[in-house]
Amino acid sequence: MIGASGRGSRLSNDLPVDWHVEPHPKLIVLDLDQTLWPFDAAHPRYALPHHPASHGGIQCRESIATPFAEAISVVKSILAVPNTGTSNSSSWRIAVASANSNKDVCTSLLRHLGLMQPSPRELVTRRRCVPEDVDPFGDVFGGIEQHLLEIHPGSKTVHLQRLEAASGIAFCDMLFFDDRRNNISVAQRLGVVAYQVSPLTGLTRNAFAEGMRLWRTQRQSGKAMATWLSTGKKRVAPFPLNKADSNKDIVDNGSTAAVSDIAPIDAVGDGIDVKIMPNDSRLDFRDYEGQCRVVIDVFDSDDGV
Repeated sequence: MIGASGRGSRLSNDLPVDWHVEPHPKLIVLDLDQTLWPFDAAHPRYALPHHPASHGGIQCRESIATPFAEAISVVKSILAVPNTGTSNSSSWRIAVASANSNKDVCTSLLRHLGLMQPSPRELVTRRRCVPEDVDPFGDVFGGIEQHLLEIHPGSKTVHLQRLEAASGIAFCDMLFFDDRRNNISVAQRLGVVAYQVSPLTGLTRNAFAEGMRLWRTQRQSGKAMATWLSTGKKRVAPFPLNKADSNKDIVDNGSTAAVSDIAPIDAVGDGIDVKIMPNDSRLDFRDYEGQCRVVIDVFDSDDGV
């Protein structure tokens, strides 16, 4: 990987050139099975002990565990971004939310893949093993923290709520990747931006880039909506809206909103995404569950409309 930031960091050229710049999620949350690797790690063939295989992968009790190579590359690119330590910059952190029933096996696989934050013992060993004129931590910028591993059967709601408490990071500052549609929906109901990956390919560079685009779009929409509401001048009738509303004027708290367009869109997840147009007079409501987009023109009651 080549340093794309000019700071000597190892950022993948295969990711969008601006993927690592602000704003970005403070916490990337990853599923494991069918997201980082194409198998169920709880299967007996992947049991401990583990050690590096001669031709790549990880030798387990009865089989060699081979992860999605592209997914591991993406995660290592994220972990390679150094924390500048400035007030305007936040380091990238990665957490795991998996319903796998064997945490020990999953943790061992992550460690053998080089994705876990080094333990104090490993850091001491590293310091002793390198030459005196070499920085033992020169190529170590981060890793998955042990306390940000939520690996146990149960709902993603519980996983994500515990990660919020453990990390101190709000749901709106998280980006979650998973291969299952129902888990994406659960995360979105909590306010977490979530992107569904293919179980056949896992976390690809394209999937990561699309997840980042979705997070930034929703962040921009949320900030625009907060600004719009803070003016206290405009109100729009609450959802749900449907096609029957397309020819109606909706009056709420003295303002008029005219539904001007309904068109199908491609989207995943449920909930409402709101984007305000540059002229601050149109709202683009995306109803993911209904797979439709409703564009609303909003007029102040003072305009005499």
